[in-house]
Amino acid sequence: MSEEFVELEKLPYTTAECDIGPIIESKPGSLLLKYDVETEEGIHWIEITFSIPIALKITPQRSITKLILQKAYSRIGEIKDSEWINELRKPDQNNILYEKLHHYVIYFDHYSVVEIISSAYTIIK
Repeated sequence: MSEEFVELEKLPYTTAECDIGPIIESKPGSLLLKYDVETEEGIHWIEITFSIPIALKITPQRSITKLILQKAYSRIGEIKDSEWINELRKPDQNNILYEKLHHYVIYFDHYSVVEIISSAYTIIK
């Protein structure tokens, strides 16, 4: 099978507007990704929580493929049939946890692409 990029949802604010973020905080059982936007009321933080994070990858903008740039811009996307998940699964083929994992991708304009392997995500606006 080959990897396929699927758009899951648009983010509430474009990632091009962030000045400080993205900021990543890791806690047992969850990972918090947040970025800032300027609104009429001042700086507002968009938070995305990822449940049961297994892996995190940050790729600088200069190394991003056109596909990711076009499809993951200010969106949460998923890479179906992820080679990365399959690689992580190799040492532990029988672990059913891997069947519930997703390969999420978010592009932050002028910064990087953030990729996370986790079971689910929630956006806190």
